[in-house]
Amino acid sequence: MDDSPKKAETHKDLESDLKGLVYRGSTWLVAGTVSQRIVRLMSNLILVRVLLPEDFGLVALVFAWVQGLVLCSDLGVMRSIIQHPHGDSREFLGTAFTLNILRGIGLWLVSMVISVPMAAFYEMEELKWMLPVASLSVLINALSSPRQVLLTRNLKVRLTEGISVASSLSGVLFTESLALLWRDAWALIFGGLCRDVFRCVLSYFVSPPRGIWPSWDKNAFKAILNFGRWIVLSSFLTFLALQADRLIAGKFVPQSVLGQLSVALLYVGMVRSLVSTGGKSLLLPIFAKTEGTVPERLLPRYRKARLVMLSTLIPLLCGMTILGPELIDLLYPERWAAVGFYLQCTIVGYLPSYILTGTGMVLLSIGDSKGNAMVTAVEVVSLVLSLLVGVLTWGLPGMLVARGISTFVSYPILASRLKRRGIWMPWLDLIALVLTILALLGGFYLKRGYLS
Repeated sequence: MDDSPKKAETHKDLESDLKGLVYRGSTWLVAGTVSQRIVRLMSNLILVRVLLPEDFGLVALVFAWVQGLVLCSDLGVMRSIIQHPHGDSREFLGTAFTLNILRGIGLWLVSMVISVPMAAFYEMEELKWMLPVASLSVLINALSSPRQVLLTRNLKVRLTEGISVASSLSGVLFTESLALLWRDAWALIFGGLCRDVFRCVLSYFVSPPRGIWPSWDKNAFKAILNFGRWIVLSSFLTFLALQADRLIAGKFVPQSVLGQLSVALLYVGMVRSLVSTGGKSLLLPIFAKTEGTVPERLLPRYRKARLVMLSTLIPLLCGMTILGPELIDLLYPERWAAVGFYLQCTIVGYLPSYILTGTGMVLLSIGDSKGNAMVTAVEVVSLVLSLLVGVLTWGLPGMLVARGISTFVSYPILASRLKRRGIWMPWLDLIALVLTILALLGGFYLKRGYLS
């Protein structure tokens, strides 16, 4: 008896359920991420009136190194739980919990060791104490409920975004209160720690452990290690890609200028956060659940996802580039006026990578973590070289714009990996690049005509 009609009906039901998950997940994801960015922006608008640019510059450097410690030791534990068939088992979650705690303790000890040389290198005595204190956030986050990651695995975006938004609000409350009392950079450090403690406690109410505590399973450890062997390299390179501008600028520009740059990067980070959150919380689980290794099934979803992202990101970033100075003049006190120019330079440098948004995530989703690491490695090496040449030749503006060169250098490798999988879309990349250039040129021309 032919059971093909029954299979077709089952497949159609699966597609319908998946579309429902996508729609609901997308709605909560956008709502949650936008809410967090608005909360952070409002907090920043208050803090810039209480603290000095020097305070922001110092803390930007501290958080850059803390993020570096986190990414350089990333074994891809969360992503392995999401992708592994037995990622929701008690043995797997207990082993992951143990690894996270050991990692948190180890990173805190490392931060204490490197804090003294970092303070000497940047000639900032405060780093000696701020870096170890700020690194406590890694240990605090490691102690969160081990079942919390299952919310992402099961696409329960409403709960994950609820935790994030509530934590952001608590962080703003703590930070603003401490800033008004202390009026120095320590308010930003301790405000972040209070936020992390709140998130950790909240995770146990939203997603109780249910008997899952630190344990060790040899098979689970091997599975996590096997998945994360390329993730470690990729995460280290991601750290350099995200923080190289702050780390290099911290050595070559005054602390106040670094603080102004950190505010400019806040606006770029708002967009980057939306893209990153979308990939980790939505695209990765969806691709993993829909036979992502089959090009015929992946390509339509991949094309649609990129079109949606590009149609949203490119107009937004072009508008921010053209009207950046006016936006900053409207929102910030006079001592922050230079942020507008730095914002323009920063977005121009980031635009080429945003045109290719989603490509790295699709490589990870189909299990090509090696290919993703290769692309990132070439991009980061060229990025660091470009930033150094830019800052030594044309100062901070040259460094920010030079970032875009690295994307063009790594593109041939990215294209080869995507082509091998049958999901390379060269015409979409080219059209997006041309339209972006035309939009910027047209926007600046109209602005110049209006002002004149």
